[in-house]
Amino acid sequence: MNKAVILIIEDEPTINRIISNYFIKENFTVLNALDGLKGLQLFKENKVDLVCLDIMMPIIDGWDVAKKIRESSDVPIIMMSALSTEEDILKGYSLKIDDYVTKPFNPKILVAKIKNLLEKIDKIESDNKISGILEIEGIKMNLSIYEERRKLSDLLTQDKLTGISNRRYLDFHLHNMKEEFEKFDSSFGILFFDIDHFKNVNDIHGHEIGDEILKLVSQILESNIRNEDLIGRWGGEEFIAVMKVSDKIELKNVAEKLRVLILSSPYKLDDFKKVSVTISIGGTMFKKSDDIASLISRADANMYESKETGRNKVTIK
Repeated sequence: MNKAVILIIEDEPTINRIISNYFIKENFTVLNALDGLKGLQLFKENKVDLVCLDIMMPIIDGWDVAKKIRESSDVPIIMMSALSTEEDILKGYSLKIDDYVTKPFNPKILVAKIKNLLEKIDKIESDNKISGILEIEGIKMNLSIYEERRKLSDLLTQDKLTGISNRRYLDFHLHNMKEEFEKFDSSFGILFFDIDHFKNVNDIHGHEIGDEILKLVSQILESNIRNEDLIGRWGGEEFIAVMKVSDKIELKNVAEKLRVLILSSPYKLDDFKKVSVTISIGGTMFKKSDDIASLISRADANMYESKETGRNKVTIK
């Protein structure tokens, strides 16, 4: 294995220096940043093999740094933080964080985790046949954990059928957006989608075709929203999109675009026949008086109004 490059992003100079010294002793190349902006700059300018990332930092916190890195790279990330709640762990899995080290920690443990992780990745890349348990300084580590964490991340955040975000992650994301609204007055809205006459599709063509149509709709929706927005499957043939928009007009414009894209993308059967697909959409903006339940309830009611007034429509209130 070649000499690995470790990027340490930690705003406390003493901790940063101590961790760096341990890695240098183990013959790693070490890059250091005392804030998230500098860390992202170093990541962009260098070929980094692994990132050690603190969560609580000024300017840009660790979550935002990890999110930025994940937009362009699958490089392993280990978070260093005193945070260890279920919400923090779920957030980490949503960003495909590979491991956590809870502060305060022994730097030897961090080095051991990283050496093991990098050795395992190197073997996966060379022969893709890794299994068993490795013990380093009394720390037992599953050599397949890299793949297992990826699978667990998908299980926690992705809908099994469509591959887009699942209801659990949608709910988690909505609560984060609510917090941003309360702290920074950042506006957002949601769109509630329902596939029209979906029961008829299953009755006429079977559930396998129904599943393929769910996948088709998911792919169209996900590929036609911005990176900062999120689409997920709420349940059955229902989907929710969380949109960073400024007002109802912008929200309606996005909804109409997605409605037309679905309308113009019928599902093609093996006999060259087509199954037309339309969606009814309800949308609304988050208000100061809202909680997540009231927001979704209002969007759901608007969606049903679209259905009751003809389907293949958008209702924003």
